[in-house]
Amino acid sequence: QRDAAPRDGTLDGVRARHLDIDIGLDNMMGKDFAGLVNSYLEEQGEPASTIGVIHSAPDQSKHLEVATFKIHGQEVDMNNLRTETYSDDSRIPTIEFGTPKADAHRRDLTVNALFYNVNEDRVE
Repeated sequence: QRDAAPRDGTLDGVRARHLDIDIGLDNMMGKDFAGLVNSYLEEQGEPASTIGVIHSAPDQSKHLEVATFKIHGQEVDMNNLRTETYSDDSRIPTIEFGTPKADAHRRDLTVNALFYNVNEDRVE
């Protein structure tokens, strides 16, 4: 019999429901980037991880494909920065790759996100 580990964790003493890293991509799908990360890890002699994909299903209001995997036991979710365009006759948006700014502007309120540009070493 295996003991179930609690899903809740703490971050600086504050309880959190789920501790993972979310990475937003502006030019490729999450599963493709996760594959590149796995290839890099293998080249470095590090273990790769199984990549899970939660497919989009617009007819069920799930407009976003998400790739999930682990790096050294840390859960990582990868999805696309995006823009959403709505037509007059539908509540289902058309999704396109977007910029960090466009992705932030489409949200009602973002409290738990920080957009960090690794290429320019700055918060956007």
